[in-house]
Amino acid sequence: MKPAGMEIRQRARPPVRRRVVLAAALLLLALTLGGCWDAQEIEKRTFPYSLWVDLTPAGWYRITALAPIPRMMGATGTTGPPGGPQGPKHAVFSSTAPTYAEAMNDLGEQTDRELDLSHLQVFVLGEELARRVGVAEVVEACFRDLRISNNAIVLVSRGPAALLTGLSPAPELFATDYIVTFFRRGKVDLQRSVQVELWQAYVNLNTPGRALFLPRLGRGPDNRLDISGLGVFRGPHLAGWLEAEDAQAFLWITRKTQTDYLPAEVPGHPGEKAILSTSKLQVRRRISRRGERYAISLQVDVRGNLQSSPAHFTGDQGELLRGLQQNASEELKRILEHGIRTVQHRYGFDAFGLGEEVRRRYPAVWTLDNWEEQFSTMDITVEVRTQIEQRGTIY
Repeated sequence: MKPAGMEIRQRARPPVRRRVVLAAALLLLALTLGGCWDAQEIEKRTFPYSLWVDLTPAGWYRITALAPIPRMMGATGTTGPPGGPQGPKHAVFSSTAPTYAEAMNDLGEQTDRELDLSHLQVFVLGEELARRVGVAEVVEACFRDLRISNNAIVLVSRGPAALLTGLSPAPELFATDYIVTFFRRGKVDLQRSVQVELWQAYVNLNTPGRALFLPRLGRGPDNRLDISGLGVFRGPHLAGWLEAEDAQAFLWITRKTQTDYLPAEVPGHPGEKAILSTSKLQVRRRISRRGERYAISLQVDVRGNLQSSPAHFTGDQGELLRGLQQNASEELKRILEHGIRTVQHRYGFDAFGLGEEVRRRYPAVWTLDNWEEQFSTMDITVEVRTQIEQRGTIY
């Protein structure tokens, strides 16, 4: 007679057939989850890292893509090391179609590999496209494309964008590498322009009281790529360019930078300049309403160090120091006022995006209907105060 407990355990054991079926099911599940069935090797994909979008004379969209060649990624220079892979490090291909969406679809047919946009870093929008049809269609399509990072950098080119793809910005760099290096690795002077990412472009285009602006890419000295100045937009259309000091004023007023270099004439020595390296440049905006009109006062506080001391700056010369501070304030005020006049009188619309701040200050009465007209004649005053904290070379 078997113990009662043993009979219970025997009855609880599943039949042999059931155990075999269970083992087979587990094996099949393990094989199914053990890999990615739709995976593709990297050599079977194309990873464009920049797109250059133009408008043809017929009004069609032309998209030019730059994509690295995987087998050349270990090469140095433009043709690779001796004995290693030779040839270009990136491929260029393009498509043309009546709409941007069609051109993007056709772009994938220009290569025998699957188009993968997950590594896209740069968009360059051609001048003709930006002026004639505007950039709203391209920006919105890219922003809503889940394959594309919203942190991609957006620029506007002077002239056709595609003509700039072959320019060499510097030894060992290609067009896309140069743009990314300029904005994200801090190896070049950022005071000439400003980084705008895809999500920022989308927000500026679709927020009342704001205006789109983009860094300008063009052909510089020695036939090399050059990033300098800004393109300012009236709605989705390119209105024009801000050059040199006007671009600097724009960056200061919109609070896109707090550091820069500012020349100041040495008191009593006409033509001799001292260079002030700003460690802080803060712009406060004071908005007031007078009847039906608005006024804005820009109060600018600057702190910095003398990059190089004038030969006459010896000992404790308080009067000379105060004179330098005064001259630096007057120079900065001149640059800011000139930039404001350029935007108000040449372009006649609020490229600074000050309307958004006015709306927050007076939400019950502000309206977009006549804002551009008000802005072009608005009283905008500038007050600058400069403080020099250290003298002489600061490095």
